[in-house]
Amino acid sequence: MKLNKMREEMSKAFLEALKQDEIPWRQQWASASMTPRNAVSHAEYHNSNALWLACRMRQKGYEDPRWCTYNQASNQGWKVRKGEKGTKIEFWSLYDKEEKRTLTTKEAEKIKQEMEDWTNRIKPVANVYTVFNAEQMEGVPELQIEHHELDSASFIAKRDLLIENMDVTLQEGQEGAFYNSQKDVIHMPDVDRFENEYAYISTFLHEAGHATGHESRLNRDMTNAFGTAAYAKEELRAEIASAFTAQTLGIDTQNKEHMENHKAYVQNWVSILEEKPEELFAAIRDAEKISDYLIEKGEFEPAYEIVSKPPAEPKKEKGKQAAKKENTKAENKAIQQKKFYTREESERMTQWLKENISIVDVCSSFGYSPVRVGQRYYSLKEHDSVRLDINKNCFYWNSMGEKGSVIDACAAFGSMDKAEAFHYLYNMAGGREAVYEAACGAQMPPVSQKRETRQPEKEKSEYHKVELPNRGTSHRNVYAYLGKTRQISNDIITEFIKKDMLYQDELNNCVFVSRDKQGEPVFACKRGTSTYKRFVADCKGNDYSKGFYVDNGADKLFVGESVIDIMSKMTILQKGGMDYHAYNYLAMAGTQKQEPIQNVLKDNPQIKEISLGLDNDKGGLKAITDIEHMLADKEILVERDLPEKAGQDWNDVLRSMTDVPKTQTELSVSEMVKQMEKTDDIFSMVNKDAAKAENGIWKNQSMAKQPMKMIPGLER
Repeated sequence: MKLNKMREEMSKAFLEALKQDEIPWRQQWASASMTPRNAVSHAEYHNSNALWLACRMRQKGYEDPRWCTYNQASNQGWKVRKGEKGTKIEFWSLYDKEEKRTLTTKEAEKIKQEMEDWTNRIKPVANVYTVFNAEQMEGVPELQIEHHELDSASFIAKRDLLIENMDVTLQEGQEGAFYNSQKDVIHMPDVDRFENEYAYISTFLHEAGHATGHESRLNRDMTNAFGTAAYAKEELRAEIASAFTAQTLGIDTQNKEHMENHKAYVQNWVSILEEKPEELFAAIRDAEKISDYLIEKGEFEPAYEIVSKPPAEPKKEKGKQAAKKENTKAENKAIQQKKFYTREESERMTQWLKENISIVDVCSSFGYSPVRVGQRYYSLKEHDSVRLDINKNCFYWNSMGEKGSVIDACAAFGSMDKAEAFHYLYNMAGGREAVYEAACGAQMPPVSQKRETRQPEKEKSEYHKVELPNRGTSHRNVYAYLGKTRQISNDIITEFIKKDMLYQDELNNCVFVSRDKQGEPVFACKRGTSTYKRFVADCKGNDYSKGFYVDNGADKLFVGESVIDIMSKMTILQKGGMDYHAYNYLAMAGTQKQEPIQNVLKDNPQIKEISLGLDNDKGGLKAITDIEHMLADKEILVERDLPEKAGQDWNDVLRSMTDVPKTQTELSVSEMVKQMEKTDDIFSMVNKDAAKAENGIWKNQSMAKQPMKMIPGLER
């Protein structure tokens, strides 16, 4: 049986503890803390979740037993502290393979009654969730509990009631503690033979746990010989059941005598769990049944109970003023909750999430431990086949054959569906409205407000007034990030700064500004300068029909996805000894924003050639095809200028040119190509013949016989 990720981690942790001569289900409840429970519903966690969260409490030193998911916390107005790592738990549900949906317990029972062979239709499915302890959050109400202390005299009374209700015999004054399954008798030494009264209680609970296996009770196989694997499994169930029960009763189970008596079983448990780790979870499941049985038959009362304080009643206002205030409040709430998005807005918001929510932070929030593996990548301590690409903000899980954006990561590492993933990421970003504002550059209108699909001409320029962040005192971080990390030419960086198309803001971000012919900003975006933390954001008021345009007065246009891409292309051309000013450049700010191309062509009729230099990935290829269709009826030469390797953008290509001399102005074209071929990057893309033109690459038939210039300007 293949374990899920949460169970793999738990099994490994327990095995490691056992190998260190520690019994984890006793260690974590040494302080007799409360059973872990949900912070919102106060419902106790069960089975492996209860044991696992209790272990985490001990490891982290948490005294608060309350846990909840990120979304539950957000809905309560609580905030998970930045940098906190969650703990994975599992929730099992029943899935109908025929109707392809999750079943309620009643629905499953109905199918079981109606079908004999129901096991082929219903299957149990585990969903893994990430929860955070109350001590990892801010705003959680103070924990208030009632204590029901169990003293030794009370326990003896409860013990006798348990013996009576179980209908089992107890014989005290024996040399050892054990359960005789053939005679159905629990043997115990006298109380004064134990180190303390709690040692006696925990030992009795262990032996009473064995007694639940009798055929008249929970009916387990109790005929196993001492020293066999089956005997060790029964001991494992009784051990964990004793810990479960003692914890519920608030009893400190940590005592040297009891631990020493059970060290003999540890090696057997290690062997069993190494060979079949699923045995741990079978034992936990049975142990909870045993514990529930003992608590029920002994009529024990839980040691702790959370006291829920009713919320304070608001002050009442009199008459019409109060009614008016309530109506206004309800209307405002309805307006705030009923937001809508156009398709374009939804696409922008999705793209913003993919680019701005760190893939490393997402994995950390699910309880994984990112580990640096080079300048560009992280791996996960728990899964060394995972690569987190901080430049592209995506992941590759090689052993599982999975890859994708932060949205896909929520499914792969957080077991979320698409809707849950978006909700989770919106919360990480500060809310859906914050994402809308960052992605679309405007406040989201309520449903009650009608929105015009086209801005009147007189309002258009005012609507697109770009809000630029304040300038910093230097450009040190800009040069360091773009020059050293991104390998962009200092000449190009300086040129952008002199043209007022680039500056460093007060937060040390790169701010890229595109201006119209009058010098007014029409589009601006920010890029963080930290090498290890990705930050990308558009400025408010952008005119997305313009994009980021660099006008060199040329008759050729290079189109890329981002400003970094077009600056990288400029640098590659410069390294090749060519004049990058022979091209105009357009950064579309994403693959979906294709309107800027039409506007550039409208305002610049001299442009006769377009090189589509988008990323060599699924999104880039689809966008290129769409653009080619859009330009099919124009008398313009359209060519594909993609990075050679799948998944690359032009900055990837630039940074792979480690062996290319920084200055190649004196090299001939043939010498340059020979030099570049050594680096194994883009250079097989140099035009070798005109065959590509015959394969439908050219969209303008009048141009079809012309050779394709995969590095624009190279032949010149």
